Amino acid sequence: MDLGLKDKVALVTGGGLGLGRAIAEELAREGADLLICDRVQKDLDTAAGKLRTYGGRVSTAASDLKKAGDVSKVIDQTIRELGGIDILVNNASDAL
Repeated sequence: MDLGLKDKVALVTGGGLGLGRAIAEELAREGADLLICDRVQKDLDTAAGKLRTYGGRVSTAASDLKKAGDVSKVIDQTIRELGGIDILVNNASDAL
């Protein structure tokens, strides 16, 4: 299915595991470039390795989005590394 997402930039919070990772994978399949963030870098590294197999650009940001500074950092990083944000998936949770 072509959803017209090729070369769009998506920021997916909670993208290292579970539903966030599954959403990121579908976006990657559709050709979107991604920045995924989560609290654990190891989870991000594993997810990013899989996402890169779809051919798009993938960046990661270990962050705690309960902290305003981390929110700003993730947004700034997405814009700096990928050129903007076209799609935002708010999937972060404070549940462990």
